[in-house]
Amino acid sequence: MLLVVTVSILILVMIVRATWLMVRTEPDVAVSGRFSSLNRNLQNQTEIEKNLAVGLLENGQFVEAEKKFSAIATLLPDEVLALRNLAIARLLAQESGQMDLLPVQQAVDQLLQKDVGSAVTHVLAGRIAKLAGNSEASVPEFQRAVELSPEDPSVLWEAFQASQGMTDSQQNVGRQALDRAFEIEPNNLFLLTELLLAQAK
Repeated sequence: MLLVVTVSILILVMIVRATWLMVRTEPDVAVSGRFSSLNRNLQNQTEIEKNLAVGLLENGQFVEAEKKFSAIATLLPDEVLALRNLAIARLLAQESGQMDLLPVQQAVDQLLQKDVGSAVTHVLAGRIAKLAGNSEASVPEFQRAVELSPEDPSVLWEAFQASQGMTDSQQNVGRQALDRAFEIEPNNLFLLTELLLAQAK
């Protein structure tokens, strides 16, 4: 169980690292579009804060990371990736017993309104549903995540993990997702171990 939790945390931290928002421009020139309100110095400071927050996540300091991501989301209320990072930080804090479920649910609900086309959003929504004791509600969320990112091994693994302990048909769907993840990454030892364990059941 500890291994599963650790892998989940690593997957989410990698998602945060892969989805940052700062657009680089010439020095002291405000960026256009969604970051036009930020001058260059503020852009730099925000990126520094993001990097610090990611470091805190990697060290298991989820509440402190959440505070930094919350400040960034307040600064950039219309920026989807800022809200996504905040939701991930809150989810990790909740799963480690450092935060109540409600603020996590609030962040994910906002994300569903602004970023419904992202597989990560639906993975987070599925995680929240399971944490709230509503496994049935999590099923369509993970299904949608796989539909949106059918070639992403981390999303496929999340779908497999979510199917454990559910009906036989749902577990079969989850097993198919695990099989596909291993097809995409046949040298992934973690996926191989999960596959062998699933076959032994």
